[in-house]
Amino acid sequence: MKKIIAVAMLACMTMAFAGCSQNTAEEESKGQISIEESVQSSADSSAEESSKQESSKQESSKQESSKEESKKEESKEESSKQESSETEESVQESSAAPEQQVITTVTETVPAESSQEPQQPAQPQPEQPAESSVVPASTGSYSNSDLSFTFNGSNIALLTKINDALAVLGTASNIESLPSCLSIDSPDDKLYHYNGFTVQTLTDSEGEKIYNIDITGAGAATSKGIAVGSSTADIEAAYGKAAEQDEMLYSYTVDGGKNRLEFFLENGKVTEIVYSYAP
Repeated sequence: MKKIIAVAMLACMTMAFAGCSQNTAEEESKGQISIEESVQSSADSSAEESSKQESSKQESSKQESSKEESKKEESKEESSKQESSETEESVQESSAAPEQQVITTVTETVPAESSQEPQQPAQPQPEQPAESSVVPASTGSYSNSDLSFTFNGSNIALLTKINDALAVLGTASNIESLPSCLSIDSPDDKLYHYNGFTVQTLTDSEGEKIYNIDITGAGAATSKGIAVGSSTADIEAAYGKAAEQDEMLYSYTVDGGKNRLEFFLENGKVTEIVYSYAP
């Protein structure tokens, strides 16, 4: 009986131990599964992190490549600007070269000429006759030959003897006596009045001569056709630029100012013409 009980107890213990072992094996199996799942999860996380890092690296690589392209483009633009600048400098140097060559040639030539031909002393210029003192003209010209006016188709000049002039002018409407322009001891000057002009005379050793003519109206004109009412353009066309000229007066002179022809103006038109001789 004791043996049977002992055997039964042993069997129970064996069964209990087997159950315990089975439970342990199951737990170990579950633990292994859990470990494998954890490892798999960790591996998945690592793979995802690695993928993210790779993507980040690719993005960085793209940005770096973009920067490199930008630098290359800037380098090309800088190179293009430099080439353009060099081209402009080359063109400027090319255009300036002829002028520099001319300057160099002149510098080299002048001493050669001066060494071959000694400088001559300045020669005195001969005095020009009175006729050459004509004022430079813009179109026409003025000289001693223009010191006359026209009346009844005849020219009467300054310093004409009065008897010769009266043969053309006829009898004056009035004759005045004035103090002599020469000296107090000389005979009086005379002023002959005509329609539109006057003639004044002086008396010297050669007799009575005209030394002033004053035209203020119609009937008389200059030897070149300028009369009261003519324009400044007409004057310049006939006599050129005046020695003295403004809005009120055009003055022409010869013989150092002794002989003078003057046009007095108003609104660009001639109102008076005066011939005069300064004794």
